[in-house]
Amino acid sequence: MKYIFTFLIALCATFAFGQTTSYPIYEGVFDGTTHVQSLTFPTGAAGHAGFSNNNTDIYPLSFTNGGKITFKASASAAANLKFRFEANPYPDVDPAYDTANIPITAAAGTYAVTIPTQGTNTFNSALLYIVERDITVNISEVKIEIFDTDGTTVTSTHFPIYEGVFDGTTHVQSLTFPTGAAGHAGFSNNNTDIYPLSFTNGGKITFKASASAAANLKFRFEANPYPDVDPAYDTANIPITAAAGTYAVTIPTQGTNTFNSALLYIVERDITVNISEVKITANAGDPNTNATLSDLQIDNTTIAGFSGTVTSYTYKLPEGTTTVPQITLATATQAAGGATAVITQAAAIPGNATVLVTAPDGTTTDTYTVSFKDVLPSTAAPTPPARNAADVISLYSDAYTDVASNFDANWCGPNSVEEISVAGNATTAFLGNTCQGIVLNTAVDASTFTNYHVDIFIEAGTDLDGKTFHLKFVGTPTSVVKEVNHDLNALQPNVGEWVSFDGTVDLSTMGGFKEFGVTTNLANGVYYDNLYAYKGTPLSLGETDNGISIYPNPFTNHIEIEAAHAVSEVRVFNITGQEVLRASPHAATFRLDTANLSKGVYLLSLESNGKSTTAKMVK
Repeated sequence: MKYIFTFLIALCATFAFGQTTSYPIYEGVFDGTTHVQSLTFPTGAAGHAGFSNNNTDIYPLSFTNGGKITFKASASAAANLKFRFEANPYPDVDPAYDTANIPITAAAGTYAVTIPTQGTNTFNSALLYIVERDITVNISEVKIEIFDTDGTTVTSTHFPIYEGVFDGTTHVQSLTFPTGAAGHAGFSNNNTDIYPLSFTNGGKITFKASASAAANLKFRFEANPYPDVDPAYDTANIPITAAAGTYAVTIPTQGTNTFNSALLYIVERDITVNISEVKITANAGDPNTNATLSDLQIDNTTIAGFSGTVTSYTYKLPEGTTTVPQITLATATQAAGGATAVITQAAAIPGNATVLVTAPDGTTTDTYTVSFKDVLPSTAAPTPPARNAADVISLYSDAYTDVASNFDANWCGPNSVEEISVAGNATTAFLGNTCQGIVLNTAVDASTFTNYHVDIFIEAGTDLDGKTFHLKFVGTPTSVVKEVNHDLNALQPNVGEWVSFDGTVDLSTMGGFKEFGVTTNLANGVYYDNLYAYKGTPLSLGETDNGISIYPNPFTNHIEIEAAHAVSEVRVFNITGQEVLRASPHAATFRLDTANLSKGVYLLSLESNGKSTTAKMVK
């Protein structure tokens, strides 16, 4: 099983003289803007010319269990790319590793290349090469994924920025705010590692740019992606000229505000702005009063997303974990100046470990807290029944063949979900965004499908007041929409265990089912598996016991029951054990009227063919 380390707040940063430098990637377009990043290996460039990564935060890279690179690309003609990793920048490059060549076509597509295990080697240089000359390759959304010991589970994701040209290559990243785009259209940052950003002592943004005509840029920082944007801060407009130049804009102190959304806007329409080497720097305070950490390791591994400006972390472990992880390293940023760090380990799970940091002045202190919680699923979701392939449209399940899709389509920002392993079973963990979009590669006809299913796990201890888990089917045209809403406060599913939502849904108008959305306000606290639509009689909890189907679940005004033999008696009990409904249908197929039952959790008991069957139901 892969342990998930989920953090309340996280930021990857480079510390230099107390400053924090972050590297945004403004490749996310929204509401009509356009982005093109083109790379060329021209005639006249040296034979070894290529592109280097400018995001030094990703180093060092190690692929002890292998990894993968994914990206989107197109080309002006058939071309090949390859990636190279070196121990250090030239000339100290060995050991080094080159990926296989990756053929790129003219049509835009998504590409991937695997990286086999590299043993104990580490790399501090990441390069990109185009094999053929004079072909323009457009590339975006490059991600480097590091695998866990099983060789498939992703333990960390890194975002290189291949803007560094050397020995004759050319790089152009052009942004446009065209006529027809919405008035608020702009560009979002795809490097989520930089969040949260804070400017307690102010900061600045530097970048290189040129424009097809005089233009203005501005940067915006928001508390969270739309709609939860406040507090927010907009920089002053920055005039850009046609000639290439280096620009900077200052950020005044933002107090204690933190930002999890970084946006870029072009003020004028239909002007192409070329931009590169964007850096966000947060100013440091007085080194003598600096009581921050530069590194914090749990069991010899730096906490993913660690930042010296972040003092509270939640470290999640599978249910029932009893071995307490240890803080094995806590390095004071100003250790050379006399700062100290004292570790107090957690005594049990759940429990807190702390690091008390004392600044060089001997009086200024800060405390870092790591909260260990055993709230992750320790068992896999229930195995779905065996259904004919033609009767299932699977979006996510090991039991069926999933339809090809962009599984994390950036509806509410990038990285809405992460695939983890739970007891050897692939499971989706919902991350910090409020929704996930799934866009099918090709629309499918779902008009004869009648039911949906999803298994969800909500972390133990979660307060369900106001919490929801909604599903949305979207067809072509996109005005064809069908929503299935789950009010978790009303349904009161058991937290800390898998719960199955299985019910009917009218997809008769979905002749072109193309998109699917999951919306929840349980971000960073809910996991799901076995998400699919199907047709035919629902198979419910009782089916494996006595050939009995009980649906829908959750139910509303009735429950449908289908059995191989006549059911002599049905009894329904509420959560306190009180019998609230009884029927003697003496039929194999019948409908139980539940309109008078209040919302809540019920236990349904049936007698059929001399056997008893029970099912937990939710209204």
